[in-house]
Amino acid sequence: MDSSLCNKILDKITNMVVISSFESEILFVNKKLLKVIGYEYEELINQNIYNLNFWCDIKEREIFFRKLVSGEKINNVEAKFKHKSNKIITALILSSEIIDYKGKKCVLSIAKNITKEKKIKHKKEKYKQLLEKASINLIENEEKYKSILDILPEVVLKHKNGKIDYVNEAVPKTTGFTLDELKTMSVFDLVSHEHKQLVSENIKKRLQGEDVPDYEIEVIIKSGERRIVIVKATALNEKDGISILVVLIDITKIKTTENMLKTAKNEAETANKIKSEFITNISHEIRTPMNLIVGYSDLLASENTTDIQKNYLNQIKLSSKMLISLINDVLDLSKIEAGKIEINNDYVELKQIVYEVKQLFSDKILEKNLDFSVNFNEELQYKIVIDKSKLRQIFLNLISNSIKFTEKGFIKINFTFSNIIKNSIDITCSIEDSGIGISEEFQQNIFKPFMQQESSNSKKYGGTGLGLTIVKKLIDIMNGEISFKSKENIGSIFEFSFKNIELSEYKSVNNYELNIKNNTVDEFVFDNNDLIVLKYNKNIVKNLKKLYSIWENVNKSKSIDEIVEFAVELLNLGENSNLKLLKNYSIDLIKYCEDFNVEEIDSILAKYPKIIEKINQRIS
Repeated sequence: MDSSLCNKILDKITNMVVISSFESEILFVNKKLLKVIGYEYEELINQNIYNLNFWCDIKEREIFFRKLVSGEKINNVEAKFKHKSNKIITALILSSEIIDYKGKKCVLSIAKNITKEKKIKHKKEKYKQLLEKASINLIENEEKYKSILDILPEVVLKHKNGKIDYVNEAVPKTTGFTLDELKTMSVFDLVSHEHKQLVSENIKKRLQGEDVPDYEIEVIIKSGERRIVIVKATALNEKDGISILVVLIDITKIKTTENMLKTAKNEAETANKIKSEFITNISHEIRTPMNLIVGYSDLLASENTTDIQKNYLNQIKLSSKMLISLINDVLDLSKIEAGKIEINNDYVELKQIVYEVKQLFSDKILEKNLDFSVNFNEELQYKIVIDKSKLRQIFLNLISNSIKFTEKGFIKINFTFSNIIKNSIDITCSIEDSGIGISEEFQQNIFKPFMQQESSNSKKYGGTGLGLTIVKKLIDIMNGEISFKSKENIGSIFEFSFKNIELSEYKSVNNYELNIKNNTVDEFVFDNNDLIVLKYNKNIVKNLKKLYSIWENVNKSKSIDEIVEFAVELLNLGENSNLKLLKNYSIDLIKYCEDFNVEEIDSILAKYPKIIEKINQRIS
């Protein structure tokens, strides 16, 4: 065959073709080979294969060539060749034999590029190895997981469509069923009748891919005993379908304990209610005769008695007052604990509350020569909406404590208003004193009932140990907060605050004198109406002086009935003359008579001469 025709035919072949001489000189390459190895035709023709490093393994090529020369045919042999870029190409030599080409004996080789196939095969083998390894690991892990699940004290089981196909070792121990029995059972055989529908619905939700939160059910074990459990479950995608892995946490003991605690709590609340009612009733029963004892002690003291007898009577009176104070505190505390305290909000003039409390303690403040000051970071333009009586009681107890435990120095009340918006305000009040302070050891017990500081300084002051307890509980009920700082022998600061207090539409008066200093106190303040009344009604002092003799008698006798009669006559005078100061004085006196509050009755009666003097000064 003509060599040119032969070359054309070989160029059409889809496999690689090369013809080389016995001296390794390349005589022909087809287009397919050129494409695969990246050379140009001119770069290969008449070149020695050895010089081109065309064949990767020269020894392999020599062995290959010797086999051909010896007459051995070579079929389906793999060999590696170098691309022009030094990339390795794997080829399968399909056939190789000696032929006559251009009058010479030459070697004709036909090869197929199997580089991609080899890579794919290599990857498959690698994946196969990985899969085999993964399968081994999966089996090992499954065994590990099963051994871990067997250690768990909780019941763990797996089911498909309700039929149990796996249980850990805790299941037979907990339920009493054997492994053989469990293999034939459905999860519904363990569930109580009341919860079977719930379990069925949740299984359907899980199979549909929905999330189901943990829930409680009752299970029934082999003995018939019911157990309360929390169900935790998850769906598993397995080869043969979706299974559900379930963990049951036994909370029977916890639930039993909770029920016992609820019962105990209810019993304790009932007992506490009975106790509070008993304390309230017995306190009322004790308070009435105690007030009589105080009254008769005052009456006896006014008689012609010896100094020794007067001393005895003073001791009786002092002890009785202390006992009445204790009874009042116990009553307040029992009301709070019994939940009988209700919030009754009203429009309140903040300065008026402080003024009233100051007036109540003014004699004691003057007696101790204390500086009493009230400071506001800014003027409050409107009245606030809050429970007036409870706010007054908070001030009474805190200021009373400061006065009691402060022998010299000062008492400072500071108000801070913040977050003032259209209809609300935050109020913070601090009460600072230079008293005996509170020891660090006692500070953690300061708000506990009947707790008093154990020291030589504090014992002489007496008290019930309930004042701060009542303050704390009242502030809590009013959604406020209280805190304190104190150093022994230096003083204390008690701070309480209320947030989002409603501001009313009514303007504040802000004309109260709140400070006491240099032994001066303005106990009675006249409003504009009172000033007008005093200007045009000069007979008021005469009428007050007429009642003076009655006052002298009741001040000696301390008879509640006589004091009430005096207060009523005084109230009528205030009503007829339209003098607000007189009306308020009378109403307060009547109120304390109704409460049998002997201490306050004495304090108000003692102020009557001062009222006459004050009115007389204003008229003149």
